[in-house]
Amino acid sequence: MILKTLRADRFDVIAVRIVEKILGKKFMEDVPIDMKHVVEKESSAHSPILMCSAPGFDPSFKVE
Repeated sequence: MILKTLRADRFDVIAVRIVEKILGKKFMEDVPIDMKHVVEKESSAHSPILMCSAPGFDPSFKVE
């Protein structure tokens, strides 16, 4: 059962289902982030911003 669950073609589907069950469907929605608002209102020189992205994606154009 564990080997069937961890197969590459099934893992993504099962992982999404588990996250949706535990954290809710809204957690998996792709919500656009207003970087201007985040930089101006929610950050400061004392609280840096950590940005995580997919390999090969450069989000710096959103910060500039």
